[in-house]
Amino acid sequence: MRYKSFLPWVVGLLAVALVGYWGYQQYSARESMRVYVGNSYQRAFFNVIDHVRNIEAMLAKGLVAADRQQDLELFTDVWRQSNAALDNLAQLPVSDAQISRTAKFLTQVGDYCHSLVLKTAEGQTIDEENWQTLNRLYRQSSILHRELLAINDNVTNGRFDFYKLAGEAGRKLGPTGRNLADANFSTITKQMQDYPSLIYDGPFSDHLERVKPRGLNNEQINQAQARQRAERFIEKRRGTTYTGRVTGEVEGAIPAYRVEVIPERGGERRGPAASMDLSRQGGEVIWMLQPRNIGEARWETDRAREKAQKFLAERGHKNMVARYFQRLDNAVTFNFAAKEGDVILYPDLIKVTVALDNGEVVGYDAKGYLMAHHDRKLPEPKVSREEAAALITPRLRVEEGRLAVIPDGVDKEKLTWEFEGDLDKETFLVYINALTGREENILRLYKTDQGTLAM
Repeated sequence: MRYKSFLPWVVGLLAVALVGYWGYQQYSARESMRVYVGNSYQRAFFNVIDHVRNIEAMLAKGLVAADRQQDLELFTDVWRQSNAALDNLAQLPVSDAQISRTAKFLTQVGDYCHSLVLKTAEGQTIDEENWQTLNRLYRQSSILHRELLAINDNVTNGRFDFYKLAGEAGRKLGPTGRNLADANFSTITKQMQDYPSLIYDGPFSDHLERVKPRGLNNEQINQAQARQRAERFIEKRRGTTYTGRVTGEVEGAIPAYRVEVIPERGGERRGPAASMDLSRQGGEVIWMLQPRNIGEARWETDRAREKAQKFLAERGHKNMVARYFQRLDNAVTFNFAAKEGDVILYPDLIKVTVALDNGEVVGYDAKGYLMAHHDRKLPEPKVSREEAAALITPRLRVEEGRLAVIPDGVDKEKLTWEFEGDLDKETFLVYINALTGREENILRLYKTDQGTLAM
């Protein structure tokens, strides 16, 4: 009898213990995801600071450099650093409205310096007007660097958490998150209002800024259609159902619906929601993020590349070729360019991120593709492959070339021959204009176990 009287208490204590253990496991999983996502955002932000600091330093050097070769190297480095800063800035969970002025400034700084690279390479000197513009850009970059450091101080002291901006476990960003973003980025937005407009024959001049996306059809979708398309787009786990929910509308270069897709099993939520933007015109997925704690890597890079290629093909992007990749922790991001026949279309770029623990696609970015993709009437090359190869320095041992379309600013493109070649232990890509024979661009490839980057 005494045993039976204690039995309910024992069962109750075990139930409480089990519930407590389950709660602790859920809490630990959420904390692990929060740390992982937060660290990814912070890493991108720290990279922005580092690149802006380098831009400021190199612009300062450019103000006192007197040697033409020195100018060439400095302006080339500014161009590269600005592109890298933009790549990392785009990874932050901050709205276009809050960072648009900063992005525009970094874009124009890089492209202005690129125009000076071409000017210097042709034997021209930096005149007084160029020097004054560089001086203004230097002072503006100093202001930007100072404001970024102020935000960094808030991050370090725990007053600003990038994870809260993204919304915990994929939930909609609430008033607290928006207030955090406004308080930390509004000063930068205000400071960037007054940077000088650059008037020059370059691809990011102010008069070219209002380019519309080319890769969207004329169909206008509503919220219900956006939810349905998001549910179809997400990669499905066996035994799991997915429910989409429109959480808001997003303005910017491509106006969109913000949608979260919640995984459920047996009527209960299973894991964090995926977030994505779908264009209100055309109903295309602009980007998708599946935040979760990625476990130990079990997939090889080649297998992950095949999975990413299959993911794209199943969603209507069949003529894509993987060019470069970068591994971060236990996930790998592939850059896919579209192909038309044997021609690679570099402006039509889609990035796919694959988790290496189970091969799940956890990231997708098609903004570049949607901005640039259109029906092209490619001209016939006037310079043959052999003629183009002969124009490259004999010091570079090149492989067989192939045709590639490369961007020339916002709304222009060039048909080129792309050659990959080695000089000692360094690898380069050289682009020869297939119509004129001019050497249009040279990129250096950095190949490591973590990926391949072109700069």
